[in-house]
Formats: sequence, structure tokens, C-alpha cells
Amino acid sequence: MVHGLRSTVPLLFLLACTTPKPASPVVALVNGETVTLAAFERFVELERWKFGEMAAPPKDKILDDFIKGRLLLAEARKMDIQATPGEVKEKIGAFKDHYPGPGDFERLLAARGWTVEDFEKRQAEELAIQKLVEAITAGAVQVSGAEVQAYYKNQGSEFDHSEQLLARQIVTDSREKATALREMLLKGASFEETARKYSLSPDRKNGGSLGWFGRGVMPKEFDDICFYLKVGQLSPVIKTPYGHHLFQVLERRPAGRFSFDEVKDEIEGKLKAQKGREAFQAWFEKLRSEAKIKVYASTLQKLP
Repeated sequence: MVHGLRSTVPLLFLLACTTPKPASPVVALVNGETVTLAAFERFVELERWKFGEMAAPPKDKILDDFIKGRLLLAEARKMDIQATPGEVKEKIGAFKDHYPGPGDFERLLAARGWTVEDFEKRQAEELAIQKLVEAITAGAVQVSGAEVQAYYKNQGSEFDHSEQLLARQIVTDSREKATALREMLLKGASFEETARKYSLSPDRKNGGSLGWFGRGVMPKEFDDICFYLKVGQLSPVIKTPYGHHLFQVLERRPAGRFSFDEVKDEIEGKLKAQKGREAFQAWFEKLRSEAKIKVYASTLQKLP
């Protein structure tokens, strides 16, 4: 199993000189490529990690996703599609932003038996697949203005909204820090620059902006203070399970329906995404029907 691998690496390295490493059982063959149980176990562990407290899909569904990934990666290689080092670095950086402490992300990977190199390889593969999908669907996602207008006319109620706020925040790990920052803001310091420099939340990159939101979208603690602030008013220090916050409301929007101009880009994106999914699914079904795939169910059952 994957857990505990790191602590045994030195011993395994020494034994490798004299003891042949036992082969991992084969769980599937994909166009002649062997999928070992060990490789599939690592994929399953990462999938279960991604789902967190939610129930992960059954093993056969995860294997189906794994095989799909192998087929898509093979096609990406044929088309010479791959992620650049810069793209991989940017994606890894986005993961690290959710772990404010130095080394927190790396320690979490290690606790699950993953190295940073393992994780980088997985992200590079996902980016390559994403690029492949974009290449396959590029010519099939044209949307006319008439289609966009028809969607707004027929689905207009989808764009009704309750009262909304445009707000921003600064998050610290102590009341003392938040209080000191509040004093700085009251004396004229820039909220955006203060958020970028001192906030612990990922939205610090955007000056602490939370964007537009209605009631029930953000945590209850956010609603309880933000919807009672006046525009421009700075909140007192608010403690939540996420830290100590300062909030400021920039604009308010009354309940109503978004105008066509406000949502036309969103509708166009939604229609393009729908057409893209349909085009990709048709392409992939053909790819899979032509593939030679054999699954060894008895080996699959060995996975907990």
C-alpha cells in the first residue's frame, strides 16, 4: 500500500540490490499498456483524497476514469500536447495557496505517501488532458447571438436574484493583528494593499474581494455582518471558524433580474460548454469503442 512508503525507502533501496522486487498484479490492459494494481492504488488514493468526507465513487467507476485518462494521455502524446513547466508550477501554486503555513502542503502530501514530484506529474497529466479536450472541441463550440438571446428569453427566471453585495475582507490568525490592521485602515491605509500584504485568505491576491454574493452563498458569519453594514463602512473584528476578519461592503444590488447585457457573456459561455461536452463525448465514445481494453475483475477486488 502507499501509506508508510517514505519511511521504508532506504531499506528497500538496500534490499533491491539482492532481492527481486515482486511484480504488482495487473488490473487492466489498455491498448497493450499494462495497468498494475500498485499504480491504480495510487490513483484511487488521490481520488478518495479529492472527495474528502464525501463518499468516493465505487472502484469500478474509478477504474473507468483511470482508463479514460490513459486513453486521453495516449492521444495527447500522439498530438504532441503537453503542459509546460510554467503551467504546472502555476497549478501547484494554486494548491499551496490553501495552506498558509510554510511546508504545510508538502507535509500533507508526505502523510499520504505522495512526493511533490508524484503530485506534479499528476497535475501535468491533467493539464495535458485539459489541453487535448480544448483542441478536440475548439471547432464545435460556436454560439450565435440568436442562440444567446433565445436562452435568455426562455430561461429568464434563471437570472432572478435576491439582494446582493459586493464586499471584501481581510483575514488574520489573531484578534490583536486584526485590530491593529483596522486601526491602519481607519487612518487611511488602502484596504486592497493591506489585504494583499497581511490577509491569510487566498482572495488576498484580489485585494480581499469576495465578489458579488447573495444570502446563503457565503458562510453564515459573513452574512450576519455584511448584510447589516452600510456601503463603505468597515466592520469591527469578526471571529469565525476561519480566523479573525475585517469586512467592507462596496456596493449593494437590490433583488431583481439581471439584464441581458449583464448575463449574455455567461449565457454564451454556458452554451459553448454544453456544445463542447457533447462534441467531446461523441469523439471519446468513438475513441473508446476502437480501444482494446481488458479488466481483470479478480485483481480489482483485492483493492480495499
